[in-house]
Amino acid sequence: MKKQQITALFCGVALMMGTVPAYAEQPDIAITVNGGNIVFEGQKPVIQNDITWIPLRGVLETLGVDVAWNKDTKTITLVEGDKVGTLTMGSDVFQAENKEVLIDAPVQNMNGSAMIPLRIVSEYFGADVQWNGKTRTVSITKQPQIKYVTDKTYKQEVENENGEVVAMATAVYPVLTLEVPDEKRNEVNQMIAAKAKEAVDTYVAQAQTDKVDEAGNPITYQMVISYEDMYYGNGKLSYLMTAKEFHNNSNRVDMGFGMTFDLTTGKQMRLSELTDVPAGQSEQKYMVKQLQDDVRKHPTAYMVDAITTLDNPETKLGYYLKDETTLTLFVEAGSVKESKEGIVKVDIKR
Repeated sequence: MKKQQITALFCGVALMMGTVPAYAEQPDIAITVNGGNIVFEGQKPVIQNDITWIPLRGVLETLGVDVAWNKDTKTITLVEGDKVGTLTMGSDVFQAENKEVLIDAPVQNMNGSAMIPLRIVSEYFGADVQWNGKTRTVSITKQPQIKYVTDKTYKQEVENENGEVVAMATAVYPVLTLEVPDEKRNEVNQMIAAKAKEAVDTYVAQAQTDKVDEAGNPITYQMVISYEDMYYGNGKLSYLMTAKEFHNNSNRVDMGFGMTFDLTTGKQMRLSELTDVPAGQSEQKYMVKQLQDDVRKHPTAYMVDAITTLDNPETKLGYYLKDETTLTLFVEAGSVKESKEGIVKVDIKR
């Protein structure tokens, strides 16, 4: 699983993008993060249209959020771990991953500083925001993040008779840490590791080491296994395991495997344990119907024969929990959309 990392690029946040109207002088607003006062140099926080606006520097850095500015698009990108949010100067939309949140006023420049809405951004990154009108103090509290999952890598290579590596498989898989209290943690970890190692070992064992291309060069095979969309909570661990296969560093094939574990029993969870599957309808049929409904809603996003392809029992479908209220159904790459779009995902509220 790759995590986005964006280095803080601001040095004073002097974003000269035009002027804005002058605002009436306001008494200072105090802002604390976990009890510590934030000191602002230059532009101070202000309240406008019942929104507390803050300069980029100070609060977000203290909350552990990385900030990057794109001068060409005038876009502010905010990143903490897997969470990404974007704001655009002059826009009243906060893009919180795939969700658009409207702000009562556009993001703006005040006296040379980019000002962003404190509450919407802070709460998106897991902080609690409280306002004390008597003392004109905004108190922000955020519990430290616990690292429930770490990564482990398993790799195998195969050489041909000339000592050239012609097949390689690598698996990066999640390991629940000791901070996870569930009693079946170790059992689930062993199961995840065994599945990852089995996939790697099987791939290299089946690799053809004597194949050559038209020029007589050995054909190389590579598989990279990783995971994404990790969710841990309420005794469940769920994620999408992806496998990308390459022949001679091209001809990429994407495959997906949904993994959802009950950490109280140590077993993988069936779809019917995660959502209401209508009586008399198989889990496969349920997934097909939900995916076909999405095709009908967004026909131009899919291939013309997507409905028929989904009815084919050989089309590989799967599921996992994106979060506690969202079930994600997925379809193998290249089946209902172009291969370049990768694994197709559709979110279902449960």
